[in-house]
Amino acid sequence: MHMLHQVLHVVEVTNKHGGLQNPVSYVSLSSLTPGKLTKEVKNLHSEGFICGEGRIVDLVTFTIHYGCTSFDNSEAGWSESEIPTMHVESDTKGNDRVTVVSIDAGISTRWFLAINTKEIQNFKLEGASGVLVPRSDKSDVDGWHIIQYSGGKDSPTVFSLTLFWFGNGTYSSQEAAEPHSPLLKLRTDVNRVTPKVARAIEKLPSWCSIFGKSTSPLTLSFLNTLEVDL
Repeated sequence: MHMLHQVLHVVEVTNKHGGLQNPVSYVSLSSLTPGKLTKEVKNLHSEGFICGEGRIVDLVTFTIHYGCTSFDNSEAGWSESEIPTMHVESDTKGNDRVTVVSIDAGISTRWFLAINTKEIQNFKLEGASGVLVPRSDKSDVDGWHIIQYSGGKDSPTVFSLTLFWFGNGTYSSQEAAEPHSPLLKLRTDVNRVTPKVARAIEKLPSWCSIFGKSTSPLTLSFLNTLEVDL
């Protein structure tokens, strides 16, 4: 019986006061089926995989609560110039606070963006061709609205996001997001097998199958977050 697994190279960065933090690179092994990954990692000890619930991986469209991760020799196969960026272009504070964020998806034309709807009442997304998502009523799930974008080889990779905040007092302090919680969460996917991922897939048992859904990452994903406390 084949079991469905995901082997993913992740590069994480966070936008905080003072600029972009140093990237953290690792490879994650997870499964669609419940249970531990003891048998799967028997052949992966030389790659430095450690399994458990200690590292939660937020992939924007879903979260890995249990899996195996390895930081060893994970610097090959990607470069810092490929990391997507989110830059605050303007931030007009007050009861009608409006923030404009420029998003550069880098080399990726497939990305997912989560917007914190506990802080943001509405938004507008624009690209080179004009308005892609107009300012209108927005839905949310568990306090997040998620935009999915997928384009062709020549699709634009630079976008402008205008955020319209809730006015003061709309949410109580218990309901509002924490100062250091994400305002925006961006995942960009690249269809590239890094050397570390290739070795992990090669060493997995033959009964393991690699899965992927329309919202699942490809084999290399960059994660970037912009905090509420701009």
